[in-house]
This record gives sequence, structure tokens and C-alpha cells, in this order.
Amino acid sequence: AAMTKPILRDYQRTAASEVLAHLDGGRCTLLVAPTGSGKTIMFADVAATYAASGLRVLIVAHRRELLTQAHDKLSRAGVGASIYRGKRAPFAPSNVVVASVQTGAPPGFDANLLVIDEAHHAPADGYRRLVVQQPNAVVLGATATPWWQSSRPLDDLFPATVRASNVRDLTAAGHLARVRMFTHPHTLRDLDLRGVATAAGDYAVGAVSGRVDKPALLGDMV
Repeated sequence: AAMTKPILRDYQRTAASEVLAHLDGGRCTLLVAPTGSGKTIMFADVAATYAASGLRVLIVAHRRELLTQAHDKLSRAGVGASIYRGKRAPFAPSNVVVASVQTGAPPGFDANLLVIDEAHHAPADGYRRLVVQQPNAVVLGATATPWWQSSRPLDDLFPATVRASNVRDLTAAGHLARVRMFTHPHTLRDLDLRGVATAAGDYAVGAVSGRVDKPALLGDMV
């Protein structure tokens, strides 16, 4: 059965339009949208606009399921994309390519648009290499969490930011389920975080693990 092209929600359509305006102006752009808001649908719509003009698009992610998800959403948007897995699998040349950051672009592929999914990883060396290898591409990053556990900032890569809705509004509109929160009944005697080291404005993972990795806390949460 033929897949029907997705009808974008109002906030998705607005965000995609704002992203395109920045990209058309040559500004690399970060699309920030909550988990469950349809980030892939939004950047697939942007990619479809580029593809309709005969331009080349490279979409990269770091996990296989994200590659498949992007490919599926592109197909629904009417874009015939190819997944590039290097020499391990056959590859049908296409103007729109989905690839892992480890594999990178097919040899000779010169993108006009480079899309980075889970773009909070973009400051990492592998992604920066890809950006350098695609000098003619404007970059679109998509993430729900626009920060990286490092001192490297995101705004040097993405001078423009587009925010697509928020959890409160998406929940009120019925697009997201209401949150049910579970916690433990313990007091600060059981969970004392005084003096725990911090890094980049948050608790250092290793330091806080030593305080919370206790059967009394984890067992009750489970």
C-alpha cells in the first residue's frame, strides 16, 4: 500500500519554514524540539524541499535505528533516499543519502545540505570532520537536548536556532501523554549530594554515581 504523505502539525510547519529561511540565508541552524514532537518529520520536510529543487542532501546519525527512522520518514515525505553503509552493502546512488557518522558520505558525494540528527553530538571530532568534508553544505542539526557534556559549545557550529514548541504546549494539545513521575521516599540522610563534583553546570556522572548507586535507593525506584 502506498504511504500517505504526513500532514505537518502547525508548529512543525512553522519550524520547518523558519529553518528553511535560515538555511536559505546560508546560516547553519539548530532545530530544538522535545522528544516526541516529530523532529525527524520536520527535518525530512526540509530535506524534501531541497530534493525537490534537485539539491543533494546528506543525513547523518550515530545509531542504526536512527538511520532507518530517517529513511522511513523521508519515504513518507515522498523522497527516495539511499542508506549508505560503506562497502558492506550495495548502494544505489541518490541525491539524498542517509549514513552513519562513522561511514560518512559516499565517495565524491558533494552535499548542499548536511543534516545531523541528535546534533548535541555535533562538537565531537567525527562530526566536525564530516562538516569539513562537505564544504558546500549548509548544516541543519536536530536535537531535544541542545548541550554537550563538554566545554565545546554548539553555537559556533549553529549560529541560528529554531525552537519548535515545548513539552507543556505539546501535552496541553494532546500530542504528548501527561507525565507520571515516580521517586523514592528517602530523606537527605540517604541521598546526600553535598560536595559532589560538578562539570559543565551539572553533577559529574562518576561522582554522583558513587552517592546514588545504593540498593536502598535503586531498589525502591525499580
